[in-house]
Amino acid sequence: MSARAGNDAIKRMAELLKRGATMLSDVCPICKTPLFRLNTGEVICPQCERRIFLAKDDHEVEAIKRGLLLKSTEDVILSKIEEITVALQDERNLEMVIRYLEILKSLLENLEKIRNLTSR
Repeated sequence: MSARAGNDAIKRMAELLKRGATMLSDVCPICKTPLFRLNTGEVICPQCERRIFLAKDDHEVEAIKRGLLLKSTEDVILSKIEEITVALQDERNLEMVIRYLEILKSLLENLEKIRNLTSR
């Protein structure tokens, strides 16, 4: 790590502490910088500037992976809903409007299923 990168990380750490974050005894698996828990519960590395997930065992690792996969799928579905909505606004062909509405219905149903899975 360069001196400049080290100084930047120290400044980010000080700012995190000022904002009420807690420095943890755990370190980043990549750069070995102390991790910080934000008030939201999220754990971040101030050096790598990325979110870190801490797991106690393989069961927790799998639960975290599952949650991330469901969140990613939810994001894709929301993006597709937005695309269909934009296309639907300008569509003049009634058959295409009906097709877009069928797709939209399916996307919304799947979004609801994913959200039910993530709320467990």
